[in-house]
Amino acid sequence: MTLAALLLAGSLYAQNGDDSHYDERHFQLTTMLRYDSYSWESSQMSVNVSIGGRRNRENYWGFQTGLLKVSRTMQYGVPLLIDYTHYYPMGKAGRHSVYFGTDIGYMWIFRGQSSIFLSEKLGFDFDLGGQLPHLMVGIQANFWGVGATVGFTF
Repeated sequence: MTLAALLLAGSLYAQNGDDSHYDERHFQLTTMLRYDSYSWESSQMSVNVSIGGRRNRENYWGFQTGLLKVSRTMQYGVPLLIDYTHYYPMGKAGRHSVYFGTDIGYMWIFRGQSSIFLSEKLGFDFDLGGQLPHLMVGIQANFWGVGATVGFTF
């Protein structure tokens, strides 16, 4: 699923690869690997895709979903999240950013206990240059634990 999203997003990004569009509204796709730890014995890992739009250079709203695995119980599920990210451009050109955001929604667990989900996130968005995507690296905290995220923004 992530490979398909990367291939699709790569071709979309190549069509509008210059950064001048960041001052305008535009489509954004993010693929990420997310890991949340709830205790020494319990964690979950997910491969997610966030699809949405940038209203301007600083604000992104999207829908995030994917496939998650809960480690201790070996259960699987699907996150269904609304994704908001605020970018704070850094440097003279503003091509790199610090970001802060919120993911809120529902973790639907197959044959298990599903739950409401709320997470705050903080990280860095690095422009890799030219036609390449941005590398996104961050940490997050939710009601149950802490985690990390790594992915690409197109």
